[in-house]
Amino acid sequence: ENVYLRVEYAGDIGSCFANGKLVSDNFYNGTCWEIGLKQVLEEEKTHELFFLITPKRATPTQAAQSSAMAFIPGRSEVGQAIIHSIEAVVEYRVSLTPVANVG
Repeated sequence: ENVYLRVEYAGDIGSCFANGKLVSDNFYNGTCWEIGLKQVLEEEKTHELFFLITPKRATPTQAAQSSAMAFIPGRSEVGQAIIHSIEAVVEYRVSLTPVANVG
């Protein structure tokens, strides 16, 4: 029925382009970003997708913490944009017909 890309990433905003057109975006919230390929590939007639992940930005609270004595460099994910994995998940459709109970 459809194929979904499950993108596990860390960053600020994830953008997916086909033929230079934005076809899906996601604001990072720690959950998996899913993109239905059936709609994307039918509309854009392409087999190539380009992913852009922008790095996390410091919030005002994080910026204030960076000047504190308890700040530990490298502990925060600020400035990182990482794609951990991209997995294709197939969705199947099955039609079931009830059969009369014989016996």
